[in-house]
Amino acid sequence: MVVEDLFAELPARRKFLKQASTEAAHAAAWVERLALAHPEVGFRVEHGDRVLLDAAPDESLEQRCAAVFGAEVAERMIKIERRDESISLEARIGPPESARRDSKRAHVFLNGRWVRDPRLQRALREGVKEFVPIGHWPAMVLMIALPPDRVDVNVHPQKTEVRLRDERIVLGTIISALRSGLARAPWATRRVGELGGSARFADAAPTSRDWRGALAGLPPSATAEAELQAHKPAAAPPSLPWVERRHEEREVGAMLSVARTFLVREVEGGMEILDQHALHERVNLEELRAEVRAGQVVMQPLLVPALVDVTREEADALLQHRDAFLRLGVDLDAFGPGTVAVRGVPARLTRLRPESLVDDLLEIAREQRDASPERLQEEMLFSMSCRGAVMAGDRIEAEALQSLLRRGAHLPQDRTCAHGRPVRVFLSVADLERAFHRR
Repeated sequence: MVVEDLFAELPARRKFLKQASTEAAHAAAWVERLALAHPEVGFRVEHGDRVLLDAAPDESLEQRCAAVFGAEVAERMIKIERRDESISLEARIGPPESARRDSKRAHVFLNGRWVRDPRLQRALREGVKEFVPIGHWPAMVLMIALPPDRVDVNVHPQKTEVRLRDERIVLGTIISALRSGLARAPWATRRVGELGGSARFADAAPTSRDWRGALAGLPPSATAEAELQAHKPAAAPPSLPWVERRHEEREVGAMLSVARTFLVREVEGGMEILDQHALHERVNLEELRAEVRAGQVVMQPLLVPALVDVTREEADALLQHRDAFLRLGVDLDAFGPGTVAVRGVPARLTRLRPESLVDDLLEIAREQRDASPERLQEEMLFSMSCRGAVMAGDRIEAEALQSLLRRGAHLPQDRTCAHGRPVRVFLSVADLERAFHRR
């Protein structure tokens, strides 16, 4: 297909054009979308002396992703699939390093057509938000197939927005599929597995031990267990012998504490760095979720209710959601015209400050005014998990750290906190050798 003299009959349109490079980028973006939707068709885009896209016909979706996003990103993309009678999903999602603040590289195709529907965009954001930094979008392709009679494509002049007959089911399926698929992604630590994975010592062969065996015989610390809300340990962290112990005050158990924020340890093939706040936040979130699903959130009544001054409108907004708060272990009620009383908080979040909790609940109530109870509950879980975690700069004793690692040994996913920041980062021996110019 060759198009020439595009504005011969409509010269007035030419004045609305931007610079040639900008228009070329818009054109190339549309061809990239077509290329992703139709890997069986070859595409080549040239602009001046540059080749903007060159995709051979009869390629796989992985090959098309490499042509559009780059080979390095495509190589680390994970594959997610879900199929049932009502919907078929197939996705390729890039690692956190591919995330950007705009969503230009987050492509959604419905029955082979590229769409940019606000509801589908929100479902994407919900599905990935725990795995990339807040406000960022990873490079991704999501292919959705629905029966034609379950979708109306004639609601937008460019057909980029749609109306779904089973919107709740479709959006819920998208969110669930993305979350469960991303929970298995190995990005945050590259090649290292779970927190309780194998460890390698200096000048020693790799060894694989679970945490329970490594800490067998260590006396428990009641204070530390209470501080970090420890429960029955599922496993225990590996006890790593340090060759040098010249800075005992900076070491926490088998780990080195840096700036009372980052915990460093040796693992098989290199070293791992943990963010103590992000780890504790993820542990809190998953344990609270488990309690909510079981309907067994334990509330800790406060001996003296915490009184927080608010406006009358803010008090009304909070009390409107009182039942939802109770289901999450937060008991509050009115105490005069401009005051609310916090009478109980979740038992496992002993570090939670009622005043900060009320501020967060007010913000959630304002932002999620029309949200479903499930959505409101999820936002509350995120907030409480963060507020109830140890912070950067807090000192953690060895026993308390062991308690935290026990609880983090078998989480559904331990790679990011509730806000999408990495819990842990892995540096291989090869990374270290390159940093010190040994390779």
